[in-house]
Amino acid sequence: MRRILTVLLAVLMLSALAVAPATAAGHIKGELTVVHGIPDTEVDIFVDGALLPALDGVMFEDVVALGELTATSYKVDIMAPGEDPASDMPILSGTVALPPGGNVTAVAHLDAAGAPTLSVFNNDTTMTNVGQGRVTARHLAKAPAVDILAGGAVLFADVENGESGAADVPPGTYAVTINAAGGAQVFPATGSIPVGVSTNTSVIAYAVGDIA
Repeated sequence: MRRILTVLLAVLMLSALAVAPATAAGHIKGELTVVHGIPDTEVDIFVDGALLPALDGVMFEDVVALGELTATSYKVDIMAPGEDPASDMPILSGTVALPPGGNVTAVAHLDAAGAPTLSVFNNDTTMTNVGQGRVTARHLAKAPAVDILAGGAVLFADVENGESGAADVPPGTYAVTINAAGGAQVFPATGSIPVGVSTNTSVIAYAVGDIA
């Protein structure tokens, strides 16, 4: 596994009320995004046994927004290309609960020991504080606990693999660095990553790969 860290950015536009739309049949929906954060691995991702076109041949660093789906629980199977969960062993599997009106991200990534795992996050789509934007940082890389800094100040401290933190901040561009928890060491693969934050938007940063 090569030593690599990638920070993926996703932006959510926030609305005053997170109201779940109803279909003509009365089904309530939510929104689902899938992130592929396992280095050096192309995958097919099956949802309830079906390979959706957008999830055929997903590459490391891909962020795939599936849009609105019926709010229910989905079985997700991460497969080697060309394989099928009906007959082949998945790289990993998990269940994703999509609540009514929810906005959910499922991330295939490495745990702290380097094993593939699936983490599921419910994204906060409530309004930010007045005149501010929201930054969410998720530590999903093969690495010990980290501190995440923005503009030289610690935004989230002692973040373990699989954990997430969020904060509302004034709009602007922040130089984000990832340090070893409790110390000044900046992981060499990362350097400083510029993250732009706008009013009433939520920027989600996913640290994926291997920085151990």
